[in-house]
Amino acid sequence: MDVTALRMSAAIAYVAERISPRRLALFLFCLAVTLTALSVWGSYLQFVVRAKGDVTNVVYYLFDLDTERRIPTAFSSLLILVNAGLLAAMAWVVAEQRSARTAVPWASLAVIFVYLAIDEFIGIHEWALDFLIPYFPM
Repeated sequence: MDVTALRMSAAIAYVAERISPRRLALFLFCLAVTLTALSVWGSYLQFVVRAKGDVTNVVYYLFDLDTERRIPTAFSSLLILVNAGLLAAMAWVVAEQRSARTAVPWASLAVIFVYLAIDEFIGIHEWALDFLIPYFPM
């Protein structure tokens, strides 16, 4: 194991010691509940109350859970990107400790997760679906 791998392992251990899994999970849960509540509130103002105004439009536009490229999808994409980064770090550590061949599955998963994060934010799957529906009618 070379010096760079030892530094990476030490950095991961340092971060792992400083972050409490319970506090992180609670923070992410509260953030997800807040984003959901803002989305429900914006939809309520937009469709039930039919309130007109800048605040209603901004809240509905920014926090709509049913639309791509909004704050909730950015949050979800960020979580997926964090996972991709962790998978890439795992691939790097495995490549340093064993061989590059054993790191291929981890690196492949990292690439897949990067694609999933981009797809989550942009909505590539919806474009593909719109393109394929005429060819595969149901």
